[in-house]
Amino acid sequence: MRKPGRVPSVPDHDGNAEKITAHLEAGGVLRTCPVSQHFRDLLRDTRPQWWASVLKKSNANRIAIVRNTHRDKMMARTHCMNGHRYTEETSVIRVRRGGAHLVRRCLLCERKYGSTPAYQMEGVKAAIEGAKSGRTFAELTSYRHNATRVIRRNQLLQAMEDKPALVPILRPLFVRNRATKHKAQMQRLSKGGIFAPTSDVVFRAVEAAVPHTLLFQVRQEIVGDMFVAVMEGRLGLDDLGKRWQEFARNANRMFPKYALPSFYAPAFREGDTSLIETISDGLWT
Repeated sequence: MRKPGRVPSVPDHDGNAEKITAHLEAGGVLRTCPVSQHFRDLLRDTRPQWWASVLKKSNANRIAIVRNTHRDKMMARTHCMNGHRYTEETSVIRVRRGGAHLVRRCLLCERKYGSTPAYQMEGVKAAIEGAKSGRTFAELTSYRHNATRVIRRNQLLQAMEDKPALVPILRPLFVRNRATKHKAQMQRLSKGGIFAPTSDVVFRAVEAAVPHTLLFQVRQEIVGDMFVAVMEGRLGLDDLGKRWQEFARNANRMFPKYALPSFYAPAFREGDTSLIETISDGLWT
């Protein structure tokens, strides 16, 4: 005799489909649908074309909910961050991200940000003299270079736009000065062994000089030793391709290719500690 228990439920695909359709038509999404995930998966497997239209409708409703929620919060504001009152004449609503995002902008702030202060010809002349003396565009216009700044960036750009004759004069000078300073920064090696290029530039140069056909651990050992040598001033960037084999020989002593190292071989390059002294006692039990 069969034991009494739960009778397996028969999915009502038509009824569940009607519930999902009504929920989406009311502006809802699948996440808040009254039909459980199990029956939704069954509908997805049995009605793929209908399910594709459901996903499209749910995604459109989700975008509309996000847009309406953001719009309500945005329209509740009465002033911008600078204290200007929002009115029909002083504000505008712009559409972003294909209609999924609305932004309310203050026209008074945009006019203020877009305005360019009037430049003085003395500042333009000082910029020309600075470019001829080897200064870059950033050194003449950026606030990071207070000692050499002679004019604001937007003022110089506005002057070059108003007077096109300045473009063929200033642009080649700025390009030349920037290239000269960059070359000097990347190739200079001081007497004290302090390398001018940044560490990432040195590392990329060392990586390019060491062949990729070596074993991974051997190659990593060579790259590390060469990087330290360059940063300490014992190796120049021009000698990377010629001297990598010297560092490869040192690495091969640590990682022999055809035979295991002796237990009495040095465990480290510096010091008298043998390899057998570094083995834990647990390996002998």
